[in-house]
Amino acid sequence: MKKITLQPRSCECCGGNDLDQVLQSQSSVKRTSDTWIFPFSVAVCRNCGFCFNSPGPKQEDLIRYYSDGISGSKDIGLPYSIDTRIAVLERYSSIT
Repeated sequence: MKKITLQPRSCECCGGNDLDQVLQSQSSVKRTSDTWIFPFSVAVCRNCGFCFNSPGPKQEDLIRYYSDGISGSKDIGLPYSIDTRIAVLERYSSIT
């Protein structure tokens, strides 16, 4: 397993660094050759109230993550066919 490394981020709206962490969690994502641990943390800027992901993933890790090919989901295993994708889309679509 590979883990995405996080780095601090300033507020995208006001540039502030006085943040309140409101949620922290992680997901594991199966890519073509590896399973990745993808931590995430939601913060609210105490200065302006903007809500965003901080700390955020390092760019180098994202490049490695996305270069590892396609990812699956709980309903579509890897490798998947277009027919499987259409079936999942139809199942969750509100248009009949």
